Amino acid sequence: MKFAVDRTPKESGLIEVTKSAAKSLPAAVGVICFVTALVLYLYVLLRVPLSVAYPIMTAAAFAIVAAASQIFFRESLTLSHIAGFALIVCGIYFVAR
Repeated sequence: MKFAVDRTPKESGLIEVTKSAAKSLPAAVGVICFVTALVLYLYVLLRVPLSVAYPIMTAAAFAIVAAASQIFFRESLTLSHIAGFALIVCGIYFVAR
């Protein structure tokens, strides 16, 4: 999705951004990934309590987005980010037990 909106001028309005994203292959791939994640999450909810599934899904999303942002957009991943992720994982461990 970010690839799609990065190609749109910064001063564009919501309609222009939407039109640009609608014509973009990266945006289509992003929508497909989002729908796939939603279907898989619903499948997991059939077997795992929400109080366990939601924190794991949220933490996984943080980690995946941080890693992908660093790889594809060269965004920084600092030691404080890594420490924060470690704390989130520890918290999920205690909640999911």
